[in-house]
Amino acid sequence: MIFEPVTQEDIEEGITALRSALAVRSLKHGPETFHDVHKGLGVLTEEFHEFIEACKSNKETDIMRESMDIAVPALWIWLSVMKERKLRNQKA
Repeated sequence: MIFEPVTQEDIEEGITALRSALAVRSLKHGPETFHDVHKGLGVLTEEFHEFIEACKSNKETDIMRESMDIAVPALWIWLSVMKERKLRNQKA
């Protein structure tokens, strides 16, 4: 595969795709899917192994899908930890 430099437009397209994938995952599994960091880590680990296989296959569609399958739980965990931190700081 040949990779070109990523543009701001590419980033916006990726963020839009991530937003959509987050919405689908939330509807499918509920808004607290990755609230537990350890469960989220389990999902990330499984998805990472699938990503490795996609990279070995060198199929662009599979690589893109599995990349998003890593990005969604990673962001969801980040959001959950951020919200927990905010709640903790409000109580302090």
